[in-house]
Amino acid sequence: MVDEVPAFRALVVDDQPMVAAAIRAMLKTEGVSAEIVTHPTVRDALEVARRVDPDIILQDLVLADGDGMALVGAYHAEAALTHVPVLVLSANDDVYTKAQAFACGAADYLVKLPPGPELVARLRAHARASKAAKERDVALARLDDLNQLLEVANEAIAGDARESRERLSAAQELGTQLLEIQDIDVLIERILAEAARSSQAEATAVLVRDGDRLVLEHALIPARPSERVRHESVP
Repeated sequence: MVDEVPAFRALVVDDQPMVAAAIRAMLKTEGVSAEIVTHPTVRDALEVARRVDPDIILQDLVLADGDGMALVGAYHAEAALTHVPVLVLSANDDVYTKAQAFACGAADYLVKLPPGPELVARLRAHARASKAAKERDVALARLDDLNQLLEVANEAIAGDARESRERLSAAQELGTQLLEIQDIDVLIERILAEAARSSQAEATAVLVRDGDRLVLEHALIPARPSERVRHESVP
């Protein structure tokens, strides 16, 4: 059973329109869904390839305005195209030309034009590999993003944990120090100082008589009257 290949996009860089027409016909005969985009010159071929974002490129070697062999290597020098398989299409069956094409980065070399079933089989195989490579790159990019988010989250958690430990240690130390203070005035002054330090405000306090009770009033300055706190003491 032949594996199904999703519809793919092929860029055919060839100055003979009949070549692209023949490829379309072969694909249709074999029941393969593909979009064929054509470009007839070396000039602007790279720009067209960037814009089209093909799954495979079929590149002729002899074009009216230049050498197609140079394009084979140029495609792979482009970050966006480096993983796109380039299949050379040429009437030249010379072994040295084939070797040069592979040295430049060609994924395959087809002598114009192979029988329909062979051509379609090669196109399907390369399109499948190309799509798998693109999916892998997307997955790796997402994984990298997730790793960065995880790293940020871990740093935040570690920072919160350090801050919590520091606050707990400071509270324990303060509690120990307060227990050692016998003078009530010194104790009140120390508590207010710690309150001021924590809130970054000025703290004040005063003892006033309210009937038969002594009341300790303290506030963080500046503070509204509603923010003043009253602590009643034992008569």
